[in-house]
Amino acid sequence: MMKLNAHLQNLATAAITETTCRSSPTDTESESSKATIHRSLRESPAALSLFVSANAFPLADELAHSEDERKRRAFQHCRHRPIPSWKRAMDIVISVFLAVLLLPVLAGISLLVLVVSGRPVLFRQKRLGEMGREFVIFKFRTLHESPVATEDHRQFVADLMDSTQAAAKPDLSKRMIPGGRLLRSTSLDELPQLLNILRGEMSLIGPRPDVLRWEDYEPEQLKRFEVLPGVTGLWQVSGKNKLTFNEMVQKDLEYIQRRSLRLDMSILLKTIKLVARQDNN
Repeated sequence: MMKLNAHLQNLATAAITETTCRSSPTDTESESSKATIHRSLRESPAALSLFVSANAFPLADELAHSEDERKRRAFQHCRHRPIPSWKRAMDIVISVFLAVLLLPVLAGISLLVLVVSGRPVLFRQKRLGEMGREFVIFKFRTLHESPVATEDHRQFVADLMDSTQAAAKPDLSKRMIPGGRLLRSTSLDELPQLLNILRGEMSLIGPRPDVLRWEDYEPEQLKRFEVLPGVTGLWQVSGKNKLTFNEMVQKDLEYIQRRSLRLDMSILLKTIKLVARQDNN
């Protein structure tokens, strides 16, 4: 990533120099430069921000629009399914009830993380939500911070996409803070997502948002973003880490097709049973 960023910065510098010194580069040179930059961006879409934030050379707007257009085309076969009123009402009522009921627990966990590991208490990470819109997911922090953690996790999940092995979690034991394992096994680290629900970014039940980028998915798999992501979902109560990645996606798509009050209540009750047994697998 560091080498790629340096390469992109060199390209940006060359483009700025070209723009400053020559007002009209040849079409061949211009297209060659654009092609090189686009290839680099496909390797690391996040690097687009280097150009956009610089706001210093003519290709920035074009590249940003190109990225938006690629995303728009990728999702054009997805059908947005707005959250039903009954589901939104259930989300708000249950989330407010749990937030009030568990306020002492939330305060206690916050204090625990602060004492054993310092700040930040909350873990924040960008995830893909409804129709590919990004949002920041909240969790109680259970791991020591690492600048490469998100990219390592993304690569781990990406490797599982074409695998026939069960989608087990990566081994994070070396980065676990004291008490972190307990928070994860009881799913207490997920409680801050009540805020995501109240903000309308998530639902109690729905496809679980992961760390992959939209470019990582096959076109058919993008349909899992037709609805709001959830704290728990059908695949979590159907085997979770015993399923392959593709089986997980199929469970998400099945949920979207069958979504109903009855199914949501069934998943919610099964989730409560699993959490009570501390069965996070």
